[in-house]
Amino acid sequence: MTTATTALAAEDDSLAPPTILRLRSALLRVRHVAKDLPYRSTSQIEQDREKVWALVEPWVPLAETRLQQAADSPSDRTRWQECIAGVQRPGAEGVPVPRLVNLGNAAICLLHALIEAEAAGPGVKVITDYVRTAITTGRYLPGTRLGPGRVADELALGRSSLIRVELAFQDLCGEGLVTFSSPGKWWVTVHDRPVQIAALLRTLIRAGVYPPETHLPSLVPLARALVSSAPDVSAALRTLQEEGAVIRGSWVRPTVHPAPPFRVQPPCDPDVLVDRLRDVVAPDADLSPFGIRMACKQAQGWWRARISPEPTVLEHTRRCLTAATVHLIEQGPDDREAHTRLRRAATLVLAGTSSDYLWRTACLAVVVLEILDSTGGGA
Repeated sequence: MTTATTALAAEDDSLAPPTILRLRSALLRVRHVAKDLPYRSTSQIEQDREKVWALVEPWVPLAETRLQQAADSPSDRTRWQECIAGVQRPGAEGVPVPRLVNLGNAAICLLHALIEAEAAGPGVKVITDYVRTAITTGRYLPGTRLGPGRVADELALGRSSLIRVELAFQDLCGEGLVTFSSPGKWWVTVHDRPVQIAALLRTLIRAGVYPPETHLPSLVPLARALVSSAPDVSAALRTLQEEGAVIRGSWVRPTVHPAPPFRVQPPCDPDVLVDRLRDVVAPDADLSPFGIRMACKQAQGWWRARISPEPTVLEHTRRCLTAATVHLIEQGPDDREAHTRLRRAATLVLAGTSSDYLWRTACLAVVVLEILDSTGGGA
């Protein structure tokens, strides 16, 4: 260890609370006693096992206190139960005495957990409540990737306490709010994408984007327009077919049923839609072809990477895309295809809920790019 590193460690120890200093001391001694040595007699193993118990048992009451404090967090409670059970002496006849290395590892886990718990910062329940609120209010949108580091940074929680965020995620996973994919990777749960896609298609039909007896795009273009996988879109179309909203057949594009099981509005006049969209445009939007493409790329990139930006940033991007829609529609041809795209854009902007806000913004970006390409917009 260099002189600078030694000085830094000494400074860290001088700033640490007394309890943490004593825990660190016990941890170092347990590691020394329980390290795996190739030559050790049976009597020496017995003595070292007793030394480990002597070092860790004084800390069991503190761990039991932490267990009581974790009553509101199933994951945190399980952690302390396992830590305490791992260092218990065999009490019943026939219960095997733990191997020294196993006892040492259990003691190290308990002491590490206590050191982490003594660090400053919000507890597991506070973190759980924070993330739950962020999800339910739409700040963390469905499909958003949640890294423990992100939440730790937002709460000014030290990196050494990331375990608290992981435990909070485990509790939220039990509630169905987040989904685990691999170590360190969590996602805000997306509840049944085909249902969500079917709801948007239903909204588009209701709004007259796709009137009765008109064709929907074929599967691949439709999936591209909805920034979704083809299997999810196919499942959504199957739902709409079963409820009598669309008609599907082999090698035939889906067609809106002549009499859907819900009220369909007549297609709104394009001039009326443009006036409505003017109310939600960003006055500072960059309406150059490059600026429009960059806004579209940003919106689609957020959705594909499942990154939930700050609400104000997302809202500004949506307003920029709305401004681009109005600008391009006024510059482009006045034909049926342009009217359909305008109605798609207006429905995405003016309808929907906060739970699919990020997705609808990505879908809006697809429409804007279609309009831009149809007008011959440059790269």
